[in-house]
Formats: sequence, structure tokens, C-alpha cells
Amino acid sequence: MVLGSVTSTIKHPCLNGKKLMIVQVLDAKGQPQGRPQVVVDFTASGKGDRVILNWDGIGSQEMHNDPIVPQRAWLCGIIDDIVER
Repeated sequence: MVLGSVTSTIKHPCLNGKKLMIVQVLDAKGQPQGRPQVVVDFTASGKGDRVILNWDGIGSQEMHNDPIVPQRAWLCGIIDDIVER
């Protein structure tokens, strides 16, 4: 879940112009799991959105078009609805 945005004036050059968000990973019951994480947002998410996180460093390199990008976690989707079965 997106908790808010992050402002950073000094960062790795590949992150310039990228939207940084702070997110809380949730377990299957919607309870917080671990500490909040700072991630790059490629989805235009906002505070309170439930999002899909990707922890694949190679995918991050591809999204940034940079083989030495210094981050792994990034938002790759916004969850519209969850259906329990």
C-alpha cells in the first residue's frame, strides 16, 4: 500500500525525474509485513493505492534502460479489486 511520496534532491542520476514512493508491504490478510520501502513508481499511483511490487533487479534495469541502476523494487501495477475465493 502506498503511504506517500518521497522527495530526494540528491540521488543516483538514473533516478532523476522518477517518482519515488514509500510503500508498506501487506500480507494476504492486509496486515503490514516488515518495514516500509522506498520504490520507483512507473504506474502513477497515489497515497492509499494498493499496488503490485516487483523486486526483480533485471526488470528494474530494463525499465530504467540502465544496467547499473542502484535499486531493485519498483511499482508495476495498481490493484483495482481483490476477489477472495
